[in-house]
Amino acid sequence: MPLGSPGPAGPEGKPAAARKTSRVLLSVAVFVLVLGAAEVALRVALRSGAKDPRADGIVAGVQGAILGLVSLVLAFSFSFAAGRYDLRRQLVVREANAISTAFLRADMLEPADARMVRDDLRAYAALKLTIYADPEGSGANHARLESERRSRALWSRATAAIRNDPRPQPASLEVAALNDLFDSDTAALDAETDRLPLPVVIVLLIAAPLAGGTIGAVFGRTGQRGRVVVAAFAFLVALVVQSIVDLDDARVGNIRTDLGALRNAVQAMTPEHATSSR
Repeated sequence: MPLGSPGPAGPEGKPAAARKTSRVLLSVAVFVLVLGAAEVALRVALRSGAKDPRADGIVAGVQGAILGLVSLVLAFSFSFAAGRYDLRRQLVVREANAISTAFLRADMLEPADARMVRDDLRAYAALKLTIYADPEGSGANHARLESERRSRALWSRATAAIRNDPRPQPASLEVAALNDLFDSDTAALDAETDRLPLPVVIVLLIAAPLAGGTIGAVFGRTGQRGRVVVAAFAFLVALVVQSIVDLDDARVGNIRTDLGALRNAVQAMTPEHATSSR
């Protein structure tokens, strides 16, 4: 049962702009690799001269198997990254629900304790939103430290309420809500640091130019260059790889984790909204 918010969710000292640039460079590199492999295979196939017609079926089968294997690797990588993205989105919703539950159950505490718990929850939720919205921004590290302090304060207030309140059940319900909140925070950290395994990334980077080479060899065997088709194929492979990388780490890039549930929770806890809803 964690008593505080987890530590940094991302590498420190590496600005988001640099990470975005590295992703663009990765996509360009994949595009160039696929295009280059296709061109090399195309020229080799064109220079190979006369071919044995009996070998055409075997070669076509091998090429189909290679393309099928590459498609499987791309599909597996995309499915894994999409699954992790969806899990992170679900954990944001779970954490937002846990914050809202703890905020509502604070009404069952003694008035003084309830007021302090609600204030800490408002601050905690706003800090978590800051961390999720820009995890590598200048204020993220301060927000993490402050969220740890707020979580410790929340736990201390709730446990003190159990000892001091002659009606221990309401305080116990608040403790259970906070425990669920801290568990959600730990699960979110685990999901945030869980990435596509390195061996899969290596296989992905090997498979991309291999697919390009296979396409180039196919065109070379027909005596055609098909540069437009090859370039379009290289672009699509690079786009898929870019999407996999964005989904796998949705902190920066074009695909970001949806924070709508957490924003709604923060808005619902504002003093004006909370007062009007009672």
